[in-house]
Amino acid sequence: MSATESRSEPAIPLAKVQNLYDRHQYLDAYNFTSELWQDSTDVPRLSTDELILASRLAARLGGLRLSRWLLREALKRDPHNPRVRYFARYVRSSRLRLLDELKTFNAQPDLGGDDPELRASWYASYGFTWATLRDFDRAYECFALAHSLRPNDSWVLTCESDALGMADRWSDSLASAERAWEADPGSPFAANSLGTSLLHLGRVQESADRLHIAAENSQSYQLVAEACWHQCALAETLEGQQRRHLLERARTLADKLPSLAPLADRDAKTTFARAQLDIAELADDHAEIERWSTQLRSPFHRQLLRNLNKNAAGKRIRLPFRRTIQTHETCVPASVAVALSAGGVVISTEEMAAEITFGGTPEWAAADWLRARGFHVRFFPVTPELAAELIQHQIAFVISWEADASGHAVAAIGLDQRAETLLIHDPQSFRGIEYLLRILDRNVTPLGIKGMAVVTEDRAADLDALLPPESALMEAAHEHQKVMALQGPASARKITDGVAKLFPSHPGARYLQSIQDLDDGHVGQALQGFQELLRQFPNSPTVRVRFMSACRALGNSDLVRKTLKDIVERGVLPGLESQQEWIYPPDRYVFEYADLLRLSAETSDQAEALLHHLIRRQCTSAGAWHNLGDLLWQKRDMEGALLCYRIASCLSNSDEHYARAYAAGLADEKRGEEGFRWLEGRVRRFGSSPHAVATWISWIGTLEDRGYPERALTACKEALAQHGDSPELLSFAVPFFARMGDWEGAERNLSQLKSRDNPAAFY
Repeated sequence: MSATESRSEPAIPLAKVQNLYDRHQYLDAYNFTSELWQDSTDVPRLSTDELILASRLAARLGGLRLSRWLLREALKRDPHNPRVRYFARYVRSSRLRLLDELKTFNAQPDLGGDDPELRASWYASYGFTWATLRDFDRAYECFALAHSLRPNDSWVLTCESDALGMADRWSDSLASAERAWEADPGSPFAANSLGTSLLHLGRVQESADRLHIAAENSQSYQLVAEACWHQCALAETLEGQQRRHLLERARTLADKLPSLAPLADRDAKTTFARAQLDIAELADDHAEIERWSTQLRSPFHRQLLRNLNKNAAGKRIRLPFRRTIQTHETCVPASVAVALSAGGVVISTEEMAAEITFGGTPEWAAADWLRARGFHVRFFPVTPELAAELIQHQIAFVISWEADASGHAVAAIGLDQRAETLLIHDPQSFRGIEYLLRILDRNVTPLGIKGMAVVTEDRAADLDALLPPESALMEAAHEHQKVMALQGPASARKITDGVAKLFPSHPGARYLQSIQDLDDGHVGQALQGFQELLRQFPNSPTVRVRFMSACRALGNSDLVRKTLKDIVERGVLPGLESQQEWIYPPDRYVFEYADLLRLSAETSDQAEALLHHLIRRQCTSAGAWHNLGDLLWQKRDMEGALLCYRIASCLSNSDEHYARAYAAGLADEKRGEEGFRWLEGRVRRFGSSPHAVATWISWIGTLEDRGYPERALTACKEALAQHGDSPELLSFAVPFFARMGDWEGAERNLSQLKSRDNPAAFY
């Protein structure tokens, strides 16, 4: 019988297996079909519906790889079947591009067929995808359609809960998760959403208790593993007998996992081992740590055990702190709040983020905000010795990690002297982590690893006494960044001159001087400076980024292209001959290289392939989407280009170029009002922050450019009413009013700008 032919009798009674599956009785379904989970099973004889149900059940029994293989078989057999299209959506060929999938969905959003549950699930899955790309307007449209088809469907509500969480709407996320759990108690997916939303709302005791009750009689290894994790999360906040009780509860759950997953593959077994290792670490059980870390082949834990074995004495210090989970791009305010809470001080993360965060938070802006409220703030290079001293003196602090595209901040809140680790609260998660002290390598970057400590005035002298003299260089670097942003290169030059006198041979001083040279227009000197620094600090992301900026400023496109080619294709860093040990190069170099390749007809296809491959690997790369949009615009694929521009602007909502590119694309397609609404929407969401003045400028400038001067004038006056002291806005408004013929308004704002002590903007 051919694979595409159907049989009169199914190999298994589907209705009964489906009923067991829907009631989450996965082991019962497995036992009922046990004779089919054999190598001898003739897969081509299974019907499409049997393949789909088998793949779903395999995933619930730990056979994730088997599940994907079965779905691929169904896809080869019947690719147009609505059920196959839905369930096999995430196992399609690598040749299928996400952009093409999204274009197809936009053209024909309904899955079709006569199954409202399946159609609702289809909309919900795309709602989750749009939320992942941070296009929440489209996500909510999908969920509204899904609800209209299935008003109280658990899976739809679960997807909605996860999407609302991505939008930082955690109360709404919990409401959807509660409805999902009520509609389908025992669902591992609803349990995950319920636990996650409770955790983000600070209700860890409730999440642990509710999931433990759900896991006691569950046949879902995924739900049990989730419940185990939440027991550990609660145990981490406790000590003594309370912690031991919770860890025993977690261990009972973890021990059940293998019996709940008879088809467990390597991925599932890794999950089980991680759960056991988590428990062992919290219990400080060295034998169990060694057992499970060996199974996981964890180099971190191997070093941890070596440290524990060689250090017979030492304390584990964990300062009391308030766990805080960040919202989108607010790691600095969240980490500052955590560090201050270790000293008994509570600040509003939301208030701080609202005032200074837009597309991330500059550390200098955070410092200014804190100093205005009476706190003492110091920047310094973090070393293992200094980190240990600060914690021993009861001072938590913030560490900022830099990367090629962006950075991340975490709070150091403790120290394990025996393990030689720093205890960290990363605001991306409720749970704590540990860093080996040795990763605080002062030779990674010219300035050292960035640290920021904040204390009340009564502890200012204690903090100052602990910090080394070279902290002045780190302080100067942040002041230089601030002055460069607010007043321009001429004012910033005074800082680099002062640093050069104080630290004439320090690489950090040479780094700041090279930045100054670049902004002053001395590109050749800057390029030489960054090249020398790269030889000394080949793993410094900031030096790499600055070096590439100098290459572009030099106008030597051949040098830029060769450098990017070396990074992307050979893995060779600028200025070096040895290869970098990374699996994939940082995404910014890939999409920048592709942007150069697209300019030639000979290499345009290579550029497109690079961008699609990058998006498949990292779908949240805004630069990849934007540059793909530019490439498709060249090819006159307007639909694809506009979709790419929109996604890029959603993913990087603080990038004015991305936002204006999308608005310009809409205008060129005779959809100018949509573009205006897009830019105005950004103003209404973010424009109250003084750090988001550029959103106003983009909106006003686009209105003017597109021939709507009266609307532009109205918007400009509204902007000035909110941000009349902003040098950035004033320096835009003066020539704008002059172009409008309002000389009095131009003179008035010029006078206001002069009083702002920003000579570069004024002149």
